[in-house]
Amino acid sequence: MEILIVTGEASGDEHGAKVVREMKATDPEIKFFGMGGSNLRSEGVEIIVDSNIVAGVMGFTEVLSKLSSLLKARKKLINEIKERKPKLAILIDFPDFNFSLFKTLKSQNVKVVYYAAPQVWAWRKGRVRTIKKYVDKVLSIIPFEKEFYQKAGVDVTYVGHPILEHQERVFDKKTLFSDLNLNPKKKLLALLPGSRKAEVDLLLEDMLAAVEIIKKNHQDIQVAIPVASSLDYDSLRLRVPKSIILLKGKATELLNCADAAIIASGTVSLDASLAKVPFLVLYRLKPLTYFIAKNLVTGVKYFSLPNLIFGKEIVKEFLQHEVKPEVVAGEVLRFLNDKQYSNNLISNLEKVNSQLSIGENTSSKVAKEIINAVNA
Repeated sequence: MEILIVTGEASGDEHGAKVVREMKATDPEIKFFGMGGSNLRSEGVEIIVDSNIVAGVMGFTEVLSKLSSLLKARKKLINEIKERKPKLAILIDFPDFNFSLFKTLKSQNVKVVYYAAPQVWAWRKGRVRTIKKYVDKVLSIIPFEKEFYQKAGVDVTYVGHPILEHQERVFDKKTLFSDLNLNPKKKLLALLPGSRKAEVDLLLEDMLAAVEIIKKNHQDIQVAIPVASSLDYDSLRLRVPKSIILLKGKATELLNCADAAIIASGTVSLDASLAKVPFLVLYRLKPLTYFIAKNLVTGVKYFSLPNLIFGKEIVKEFLQHEVKPEVVAGEVLRFLNDKQYSNNLISNLEKVNSQLSIGENTSSKVAKEIINAVNA
């Protein structure tokens, strides 16, 4: 039996690889092919399209620079689908590209499971009708999504967020500081500028400027950046002062050591929430992309996941022109200098975290749902 798996994001590649591992543990004869990165490849998936090369972009206008590569990737996958006729397709996030495969999958009688479903509740809500038409099963990773999809008549199961799997063990901070080559006697600030080059390009400069302001008030603070596998470590090293520590991966571990964090909006905001570290969230798009997005997103007050889940702003969000080094530095300094302020945030993060746990390994549950879909 062959199964198609398609993702374009670094996080999707990571989460998908865990699901593949779980499914192979159940049935080693299952073969996977599709689009992904190094994590899926390491689990034995036959990578037809390398997502690190053709994807990894954000925003409407930015996609244009990769349009030719994405169209070639789509054509390549469609040819493989028609030739191989897989039993089932696992689509992970990456909505615009994955939606373009729907008609082909339907025509080839391929069942479709959508894991980490698109956030159609936030923008282009009409796409939920398309999902209902072409997707056999939606596996939701955010609690409130389930009700939205159910109201639209979509077969949906809330499986919990895969990031919870990073929290299965209790971290020993002393060991972590040693493993990460950090000084346990100094305050630690974590910078997470994103997993895509476009995110880093838009946010890193202001993050570094904020660090300089913070260091004037806390001269002994240490700063570290976990570099996602989708980024070029050596290129980033040239852009970052030598005083800042760069780690290959280790975002979860770093957040569990940190006294404060500045992060780009995305899945990592839940990782920070689960680590119970005081943090703030930045989000910036290129001007034209922001203009388009602002007119498409409706009925959503927040962009960071902890705030969306909690229903109010507990984590400070800075969007577009609000991303200013002095403002960002001011919020971090408040974390470091005002214990009550930090503790209030941590208390609210604990309430968010309580809504995420479902008492079962997410990837294991996803694997079971997919196997059930195959056999249905």
